[in-house]
Amino acid sequence: MKSNNLWLLAILLLMLTSPAYALRCGSKIVDTGDSKARIQRICGAPSETFSRYVLRSPDQIRNRKLRKRILNAARSSRQKKFEIRIDEWIYHFSGRKKSKRIIFEEGVVVDVRDAD
Repeated sequence: MKSNNLWLLAILLLMLTSPAYALRCGSKIVDTGDSKARIQRICGAPSETFSRYVLRSPDQIRNRKLRKRILNAARSSRQKKFEIRIDEWIYHFSGRKKSKRIIFEEGVVVDVRDAD
């Protein structure tokens, strides 16, 4: 009976934890699909920002809505690659919390990773 309770506790803890890549700002969690406006609202201004444009084929685009829009555009043209805006926001935290890098494609979070 005791081992059943331990398994139940372990499963509950896994359900309550956020993904390893997630960034917590206060009580809110930043995750893929979030907009720049939401990130700015819950996390405040980033410590550093970088922007660039890259050429990508539709299968290289991680933002699902953008990929669908690009695929529709690709059907009506002969264009194979499309210019996508990539923004990177870096948040530096005091104490033991690691710096985090949020990567956006056309204003939507596609990745959250350690900035180190």
